[in-house]
Amino acid sequence: MAATWEEIKRLASDFQRAQLSSTNQRLAERNCHELVDKLVSLGLIEVIYTSDGRSYLTPEELSKEIMEEVVAHGGRVNLVEMQPALNVNINHIENASSRIIAEDEDLQMVLGQIIHTSYIEKICGDINDQLQDRGQITFANLTKEYDLPGDFLKKEVGSRLGTLVFGKVNPSNTDVLYTDAYLSRHKARIRGIFSALTRPTSVTAIINKYGFPEQVFYNLLGELIASHRLRGSLSGNKTTYTPDVYLAAQSDWVKNFYTQNSYLEYDAVTRLGVPDAKQYIRKLYKNAIMLNACCVSESCLESLAVAVGVPDAKQYIRKLYKNAIMLNACCVSESCLESLAVAVEECLAADSFVDAMTVLPSVVSPLDGAQLVQMVVKSHKQAIVLCDTIITTQGFINKCAAPFEEIMDEKARKDMKMNSSMFADLSDKRSLMGATGDESQSRKEERKKKAAATSKSGGGTQGREVRSKAVKNKFKGRGGANKDSDDEDTPPVAATSKTLVFLRLPEIVEVIEKLPQLKDCSSVMYEEIAARLERPLRNKYQEIAKSLFMESSAITPGGVNKRKQQAELEEKVNALYSNIKLFEKSVKLIADDEDLQTNLAKYLLKTLCSELFNATLTSLAADHMVTIPDGAFDTLEGRAKIISNLPDSIKDVTGKVHTSLNGKSLEAFDEALLTLLSPKHIGILLKKSDKKRDRQIQFNHRMTLIEQLKSENADGTGDAATVFHQCVVVLFGVVTQSMLHCSGRMIPQIVKYMQPHLSADNYDLIFTCQDLIIQQVKGNIPADDERLLDSLDKVKQLAFTLKKSESFATA
Repeated sequence: MAATWEEIKRLASDFQRAQLSSTNQRLAERNCHELVDKLVSLGLIEVIYTSDGRSYLTPEELSKEIMEEVVAHGGRVNLVEMQPALNVNINHIENASSRIIAEDEDLQMVLGQIIHTSYIEKICGDINDQLQDRGQITFANLTKEYDLPGDFLKKEVGSRLGTLVFGKVNPSNTDVLYTDAYLSRHKARIRGIFSALTRPTSVTAIINKYGFPEQVFYNLLGELIASHRLRGSLSGNKTTYTPDVYLAAQSDWVKNFYTQNSYLEYDAVTRLGVPDAKQYIRKLYKNAIMLNACCVSESCLESLAVAVGVPDAKQYIRKLYKNAIMLNACCVSESCLESLAVAVEECLAADSFVDAMTVLPSVVSPLDGAQLVQMVVKSHKQAIVLCDTIITTQGFINKCAAPFEEIMDEKARKDMKMNSSMFADLSDKRSLMGATGDESQSRKEERKKKAAATSKSGGGTQGREVRSKAVKNKFKGRGGANKDSDDEDTPPVAATSKTLVFLRLPEIVEVIEKLPQLKDCSSVMYEEIAARLERPLRNKYQEIAKSLFMESSAITPGGVNKRKQQAELEEKVNALYSNIKLFEKSVKLIADDEDLQTNLAKYLLKTLCSELFNATLTSLAADHMVTIPDGAFDTLEGRAKIISNLPDSIKDVTGKVHTSLNGKSLEAFDEALLTLLSPKHIGILLKKSDKKRDRQIQFNHRMTLIEQLKSENADGTGDAATVFHQCVVVLFGVVTQSMLHCSGRMIPQIVKYMQPHLSADNYDLIFTCQDLIIQQVKGNIPADDERLLDSLDKVKQLAFTLKKSESFATA
């Protein structure tokens, strides 16, 4: 043993010397790479390169490291997650994993993950703990919790039921696991609840009230009913549970009543909860005689025949009274019919109404009364039958329309204020129908001539004339039944999308109910009278509304007002357009400052351009009967709503002008406006540009501003910022020979733009005054500061006295 230990120590010493000694010949790293590549190419060794290419790995080593990763991750690892740790291409990992799984039965691949049997057994233990704690669990929740496919979990858990997982799968829903205790608990609850029921009950209400899981409820309830533990049945697609005790009590009542009285009323049976009383009675008593409202037994009929002594009542009465009128439930004499006829004649003469049931004997049913009424009114064409037994006239119905005249006038005036576009549609439709009357007649004659010319067959004068028969359109209504067949080619006048409505049917009924002549009448009679009045009232209301609208429009036959308004509009549009074009010149002058140029264009669009468009839009709205609410032009939405109510032929063109006002291009506005004002749409002729007139407008504009400055200087009124604003506009006109339209916020930029056009002293004076006004606006100096007032007076004088020759203005 000692010799062996000495030998071991000697070998260790030799190994240490070998490690510490240096070799005389060493292979370079490149040589090592070449040797390995050569061995690989000869097939002597098989290696796998790492991702960085600095080391090699044998397939066995890769398999070993994969197994180590599976163990390190608790039996489940994703191939993608292993790739950074192994530092090997994912393809090599997939190939090695496939080999390992093929060799080891405890491993399997699921969604790119290697899963060991130990991991499955572990999660089955966790699932069993959850199942015992909750009583039920769904595979859908397990799929979310463990991030594994549901089919995989069902397979693995199902194979371990009874060993690791103690529960069972619902046969009707394999997605749910239950425990026996869970099922027993709910089964006992269902048994107790349904055993206490004595009448039909909604199953859904039971589920919602007691919180039963719907997946197992119907299975357990079906088992209890099938095993006769619960005496009852499910009906209505398993929505209602009916206990047998209820059906037995129902059947006992019906049998006892029928036995004692020999008849059954259908309503009484229906009140017991029987949906089809007749069918139910037929099942119980096949020999029962089924009548309209009840059924009777054969013994009841026999007793009646014996008591009366007449087996066939109708036949017996016919033998006694040949002139008797046989009805459904009784018979009446001719004198009874004559009494009804007299009452009807009196009613028609007085334009009143009469209920036949008040004239006929009480034994006559409403159905028989309606039959007698039809016999009487055959000889009275003016009679109108309401509710089958009430006779009246059109004159009486017209009397019922009298209270609506005052309502019509009031409602027409109100509707005209609220929405005049409907009145315009009505007016246009009536005028169109009148205007096309003569044209349709001429077109009819022209088509007849063409038909005569083309109805000959053959050539020359020997052609035989053939008459073509007009074919009636079976789908035409009554109004078109008498029209000539040639009119079928004439296109119908399109109906307007909006229609004036007077009152709805329920509203008409409310008014009729208050009439004294219809006091204590039935609601059905009110509704029938209202239905007959609805169309005449609507037509009359439309006529009244049209006349009121035409009166309010104040249109003379010669159209004088219209021409005057057009002339005023044309004058206003030309004046605004001339000013806009002159202001546009000043905008184009400021080409160096793009920001200022854009702001000036936007301000011009929002002010003068909007004013011009609003005037044009107001005229268009009046022409097309579109109501303009108060303040509609204050917002873009209000103006857009007015445009949306215009006809389609003008809506698009007007919308383009509206859109251009929201932009920053004066050219786009000018193009859209010229299209709108063209003869195709509005027809306003714009005056051509005249230099002499433009110079006069510029001169008047400058003098107006100077007069305003002088008046403010005389009475001492006026805000300093406003006065300075006007002075800058006047000075700009002098140095540029153009008109300026700007807001107060643009004044500093305008002053900066004028600097090259002014002398240094004049610019310093204007800039100093501007600086003092800014301080006064911010509240740093008072409004009556001497420096401010003195500087503002000097700027005023400069605006009054500055000449073109004193500035550096260029043409």
